[in-house]
Amino acid sequence: MFAAKALAEQMHDGLAARGLACVRVQVQVISADGQEHARLWRHDGLLSALAVAERVRWQLAGWRPASASPGSASPGSVSPGSVSPGSVSPDSASYGGITLLRLVPDQVVHAHGRQLGLWGDAVVSDRVARAALRVQAMLGHGAVTRPVPAGGRSPAEQATLVPFGDTSDPERPPDLPWPGRIPAPVPATVCRDPLPARVADGAGAPVTVTGRAQISASPANGGPWLAITAWAGPWPVAERWWRPQAARRRARFQLVTEDGAAWLAAVQDGRWQIEARYD
Repeated sequence: MFAAKALAEQMHDGLAARGLACVRVQVQVISADGQEHARLWRHDGLLSALAVAERVRWQLAGWRPASASPGSASPGSVSPGSVSPGSVSPDSASYGGITLLRLVPDQVVHAHGRQLGLWGDAVVSDRVARAALRVQAMLGHGAVTRPVPAGGRSPAEQATLVPFGDTSDPERPPDLPWPGRIPAPVPATVCRDPLPARVADGAGAPVTVTGRAQISASPANGGPWLAITAWAGPWPVAERWWRPQAARRRARFQLVTEDGAAWLAAVQDGRWQIEARYD
């Protein structure tokens, strides 16, 4: 902790001299037996020297090399980019000693200061961030995720989960055109796995959709099922037609049932599915 805090202060002093501040830092640790452990830590409110040292401690606490052997390392030299402090872990025998600790400012911004909230919002956000990072240190980087808007035609594709603290852009940018995308409003509840459904007309016959997006009859249901009081669609989508093995065609509908609920449904290969619900 002491070595990490001193090294972080050196890093911040060097960045401050250039009018910069660090929002994402990479912590690299090498043990005496040659094993290396590195990961990125991020903090939108800028990483202070103490915050960096804290994350180093969490990273070491969550790292348990399988083949580590007892021992200690001899101190080395200190440079602005790295430090060889000997054993900096609370339990150095678990690692065989830490021979190298390096902090790399992976993402920097112009230092304009930080405006704190008047009603404690920043304090709450910082508590959430600290708790999430602590869980990640114990259970792994992917243990805590957050939704990020993404591009796609179905509601399940329009959000992707990324590890907390990461700012990587989604593979499918949301600002690109997506022909066949469902119209607004966006459903509030999205099924992780689409639910099988059955949609029938007034005579009880299954409702089908042709390849030209022509519907066989108006959805109605009734009897022991929920009656459909309003509907819109179909919106046909032909995806990946250039890859026969991955190609699929489906038609989406918005359905309102007699209980007042609104649903996003799709029919593919003659089968109906519920993809999401509007709340």
